[in-house]
Amino acid sequence: MRYEENRLSFCAILLAAYFAIAPVHQTLLLSNGSTVNKYFAFAIMILLFLKNRCFTSDLSNLFIPIAAYAVISIIWSGSLGESITSVISLISFLAFALIVSTNEWSNKDKKIILSAYVLASTYYAVMLVIAQNTMRRSTFLGIGGKTADQNILAINISIAVLILVRFFYASEHLIYRMCSLVLAGVILLGIFATGSRGAIVAASIGMIYIVTKASISSKGKIRTILIGIILLCFILYIMGGNTKLGQIVMERMFSSASYQDAGTNRFNIWKAHLTILMHRPWGLLMGFGFGGENAAYRSYYGTSWSQATHQDILNMICYGGLPLLLLFARPIRYVMRKAKREDNILGYAWMLMAIIAGLSVDYYLTYGWWNALIMAYIGADSAFKSPQIIDHEHGNND
Repeated sequence: MRYEENRLSFCAILLAAYFAIAPVHQTLLLSNGSTVNKYFAFAIMILLFLKNRCFTSDLSNLFIPIAAYAVISIIWSGSLGESITSVISLISFLAFALIVSTNEWSNKDKKIILSAYVLASTYYAVMLVIAQNTMRRSTFLGIGGKTADQNILAINISIAVLILVRFFYASEHLIYRMCSLVLAGVILLGIFATGSRGAIVAASIGMIYIVTKASISSKGKIRTILIGIILLCFILYIMGGNTKLGQIVMERMFSSASYQDAGTNRFNIWKAHLTILMHRPWGLLMGFGFGGENAAYRSYYGTSWSQATHQDILNMICYGGLPLLLLFARPIRYVMRKAKREDNILGYAWMLMAIIAGLSVDYYLTYGWWNALIMAYIGADSAFKSPQIIDHEHGNND
């Protein structure tokens, strides 16, 4: 069977729309409370099922134990309803990631997905820069009366910066390269407007990885110097603090008030959850059951509300103890090793950024985290390479 890498599929168009609205999925709610993304995911899964029929892959053996353990952990959860909802959400992410990653996506498919993501992120960034609604030295983006979480939004649009930086190194057209830097600058302004420190750190590490891997050649080194100069000017402009945006960044990143703010003090939040874990027998080993963390928090502190962990590792331990953490580590390790082996620079950086972002927010049960895993697995970086015709039966390239 011969597979044309430069074709475009209808599923790719749907997946591009799915990726594009993922950063603001919390604001795109239907009358029944469901997000628009769920229906896009459902349509994509049905079409790919009708096309491929079989979804057995190397990820199956990594995903099934996670789903099975999450289901079993409901037994020791303090809130059956919350646990069932959380487990269904997890299984939905696992099924979607498995079905999408099993499909063969052409270079043109990947290009349309990445392009849609960049254009959508640029729009969200512009809206953030011109937005007037701020709280706790952060800018929020509201759509249709709903507000997107500024940290998750900032992390998700940061991915577009990685795409643009990778494109900057891959493109041979000067105009395209300059346009990519301009768009990256606009999106960075939006990220800084949110004041999300986690997003800024995660994006920086992702960009450093791409720059390090892509600047091996002499052309790459010259482009790295150019990026360095532009980035320095950008930082000096932001650090000036004379603009509204500059004031937000300076207060969020460097003011003592920001670190004393109970609403953003991660250390107190982590301590509160660790206290519950240590107080419960076998807490580190079993957690509170998948989705049972909120009930455990309310019960221990006697409140009617609960506080998110704001940390993926801690959240996994709270949900299912160390076994769940180890089960999740397996597909992460596998996908990242696969991306590195295939020289999938963008995919590896994307996944790396998702992991770093999860150190300051609950990210692994969001669309953005699973999108990172998908793109790291299917080879996002091939979108920047010349199309080929691959003979899958004989493994020959024409």
